[in-house]
Amino acid sequence: MKIAEQFINDDGAKFHVKKVYDATPHLEQVKALRSAGAIGQGENRLVARVPLWVINEWCKQAGILYSDVEARREVMHRKLLNGEASAFRVWQGKY
Repeated sequence: MKIAEQFINDDGAKFHVKKVYDATPHLEQVKALRSAGAIGQGENRLVARVPLWVINEWCKQAGILYSDVEARREVMHRKLLNGEASAFRVWQGKY
């Protein structure tokens, strides 16, 4: 959830937008789903709930475009399996 947005003037001709997000509501929802056992069955498992702004940051870090679906899927898969984003995981199994 976005909690703040600030416009920063660089040199009068350009400006940057600084956005501040809070992942707490998402993380609380993941904890509630995990404790309720709401992971689904078989091939229909809920692996994770990751906010879009986090996915966007992961894409920037990996140097890929958000619109590149296959590359984005690979980045998410890698992040979710190696433990960097374990707080967003609902189901702790491998997929």
